[in-house]
Amino acid sequence: MSGLVQLLRLEYELTWRARLLGVAYAAIFATYVGDLRITASILLADGWELVLGDVTVGIGYPLAALAVIAAYVYSRSVAVQLSSGLMKTLLAYPMRRGVLLLAKMLLGLILLLPAILLPQLYAWLLHGVNLPLLAVVTLTLALELLFSSTLTTLISLLVKDPASSLLLSLLALLAIAVAPGLLSRAGFEEAAKVLNPVSILHLYDAVAEGKIMGYALATTALYSALTGLSIALSLLLFNRMDLD
Repeated sequence: MSGLVQLLRLEYELTWRARLLGVAYAAIFATYVGDLRITASILLADGWELVLGDVTVGIGYPLAALAVIAAYVYSRSVAVQLSSGLMKTLLAYPMRRGVLLLAKMLLGLILLLPAILLPQLYAWLLHGVNLPLLAVVTLTLALELLFSSTLTTLISLLVKDPASSLLLSLLALLAIAVAPGLLSRAGFEEAAKVLNPVSILHLYDAVAEGKIMGYALATTALYSALTGLSIALSLLLFNRMDLD
């Protein structure tokens, strides 16, 4: 356990540092509040349903911010350390390769999860606390964070070059982000809903209206499966990789 703690501390010093973490927190908070204010300008805060929409629509920009932050951080954590030979040095710690890679993913989740929660507290101060909705919004952002980070990790392991892995990760995440809009314009409404991570928010309908949208479950299952697949492929690739 002490070895894992030391590894996490070293990973924080090598990849994150206070300045980068501060920028990440500021970006997520600023995009959340900015999106929330835009929504507030077009919605009448009259009735819980409109307030509910005001709160939840405010996660649109933070989803994009999370994707960019994850692409930058994990390409830096994986590709930079692979290209510099530092990854081989980290493996001198008495732990398996898979544990090292999972520790990198775990640290990012631990550090950024509070950044997901803090801006929501701002919204709850304005509109009151609703724990089920808080849970659904947190689940949506956490899944987006996990998906972005694991996909970037996989791309970084495949490419190894820091600049190329960052560029490819951003392009892949951008393609996934714009795909729902393109599918919707092409007439594939159901597919667009399933691919849009914001659809996970409709899990709250089970609490608010006693029913649940099928595409909300499908979207949750899709992003969970893609995240699990990215982790499995990353572990397989990293365990077979020649670092010499």
